[in-house]
Amino acid sequence: MATYIERKASKDSIFIKLKTNVPESNQDKKECITKTLDILYKEDSIRAIEEAYFNCVKSLTQMLKSHLSNIFSDDLKSYNLMFKGDESLYDVRHKIAHGEFDTFDDFECQKISSRVWDIERIARKYFRNVIKGATGKNPFGYRMVKSMSFPFILGSHEGMYKGPIHMAEFYTYVKR
Repeated sequence: MATYIERKASKDSIFIKLKTNVPESNQDKKECITKTLDILYKEDSIRAIEEAYFNCVKSLTQMLKSHLSNIFSDDLKSYNLMFKGDESLYDVRHKIAHGEFDTFDDFECQKISSRVWDIERIARKYFRNVIKGATGKNPFGYRMVKSMSFPFILGSHEGMYKGPIHMAEFYTYVKR
C-alpha cells in the first residue's frame, strides 16, 4: 500500500493527498552510493552493491520511513516499533524477506511469534489512518464492549466480533 501511494498513485487517486513527496536528487543518490560502497565494499562487495541499490537508488527503506512517519504523525510509538531498536519490526521483516530467518531455530521462531501482536496492531492502525486520511472518515470508530458478564458466563452478540485478536483483547480484559 505504501509503495502504491508513494510511487504509483495517479494525480486523481484518492490516496494522492497521503503522498510525502520527498525529493530525491541525483546528487543525494550519488553521495549515498559513494558512502555505502566506501564502508562495505572491501568487506563484502556483493552486499555493498545490494545495499547501495536498495538504500540509495531504489530506497524502499527511506520511502517507507518517510511514508510511515507521515501516516503515524500522531503516533510516535507505532513508528518507533517499526524502525527503532535492535529487533524493530522492520528488522524482523528484513530477516524474513531476505532469508536470514532460521525456521528450525526455536528461539528465532519465538522471537517472531512474540511480535505478531505488534504487527497486527500496527497494520490495523496503518489501514485506519490511510482510510481516514483519504476519506476523512474513521472506518473503525466503534469499539467492542461486553454485553454482560458473570463469574462464569460471558454474553455478547455476533455483531461485536471484530476478529481473533480483538476477541483475545476482549477476553483478557474480562478476565482481569
